[in-house]
Formats: sequence, structure tokens, C-alpha cells
Amino acid sequence: MIHFGSCETLDLHGNRINRFIRETQVLAVSGYTKSVEWNESAAFELLLLSYMATKTALASVAGPRAVNKRLKKQAPGLYSGLNFRLVTGKPIKKS
Repeated sequence: MIHFGSCETLDLHGNRINRFIRETQVLAVSGYTKSVEWNESAAFELLLLSYMATKTALASVAGPRAVNKRLKKQAPGLYSGLNFRLVTGKPIKKS
């Protein structure tokens, strides 16, 4: 999973983000769609990084989705106030 902590980085059309996910083969991409205050984003990112650090968070696409759900529940004000966005890729089929 790649997190962009800079302002407005994910203020993009979904097709561009999905292409980036496909080409890099990451499970998910997250970031903000507007300018953010550093102190609010830092507090939010402490939660994000702690949730991502669990054993199962990055094992499959379901992990980032669970992280996103947990962030919405645990920090709804920061989640919406920062215009946080997390986009997951499609599950990678093992051959």
C-alpha cells in the first residue's frame, strides 16, 4: 500500500489511480483530495500507519479495505475533514 501524505495528491480521476495501482501492482493507494493542515494529517496518519502495521492489513486487498472501514469508524471527523481517499486494486489472482 502506498500512502501519499501531501496535499491534493489523490484529487485525480479514478481511472488514473486505478492505472497506477495496476502498473505498480500495489494493493491500495491512499491520500488526500484537498489541502490539509499538517497537524491534523499527522494525527490521522498515526492511526493509518498503526492500522497498516497489523499482520493482516497488507496480506490481501481485504486488508486495506478493513483499514479504511476502521478509519471511518474511529476517526470520522478527520476522515471526512481531510477528504481522505483510499482506493484498492482488484485482488491479484495467483497462477
